[in-house]
Amino acid sequence: MLQATMRIHDWATKYVQDRAKAAAQAHGGALSSAGFRLKQLITQGMRQEAPGGEPWPKASSWLQFGTSLAGRARAQSRRLARRKRAPKSPPPVLYGTKGRTPLKKLAAGARYEKTGSSAETRVRIGFLNPRLAQLAAYHAVAHDVPVTPKMRRLIFAVGLGIAKRTIHIPARPHVDPVYRKNQAHIAGFCEKRVKAAWAGKDPKAIEPTF
Repeated sequence: MLQATMRIHDWATKYVQDRAKAAAQAHGGALSSAGFRLKQLITQGMRQEAPGGEPWPKASSWLQFGTSLAGRARAQSRRLARRKRAPKSPPPVLYGTKGRTPLKKLAAGARYEKTGSSAETRVRIGFLNPRLAQLAAYHAVAHDVPVTPKMRRLIFAVGLGIAKRTIHIPARPHVDPVYRKNQAHIAGFCEKRVKAAWAGKDPKAIEPTF
């Protein structure tokens, strides 16, 4: 009597499991790459004063983010007090020198953060530092700042004058314009990477095109 043993190897299940795992990792990696790219676009747009292709209003000649006007006036007063003499040259121009642009220092604070596993990836983009987030939110909307007598004296102290009773700070949004312009491309980019993983290709070879 002939006895035979048949052994069945299920290669298909392992193949599908491997591809599914690779696809999940590709999806998480795609979200991370998209977040990093959006962070770059936010920084670049702020430095060019047109995030997402939406130009900012032109800044006043004596308003800029970074070292405040009051701070410059106080620093100049301290230097003059130490030297006990008048300065040899007039105060430097507060805006437009050395490549300064409005909110340039804030632009360098844009970040992205990836959390979670490959199956549940979450990406946060923008100003994740609480202090920077507060400053960014302030400049994203318009404000009218009253000119106090102290502010007027400080402005005159650095060789400038102002006749206005209020200073209008126009809205300069930064994160929203970039996201609005590129959100339609994110899903397609992620889909391309997932398909590449299912096909056994390297998903990282596909770069964001936005």
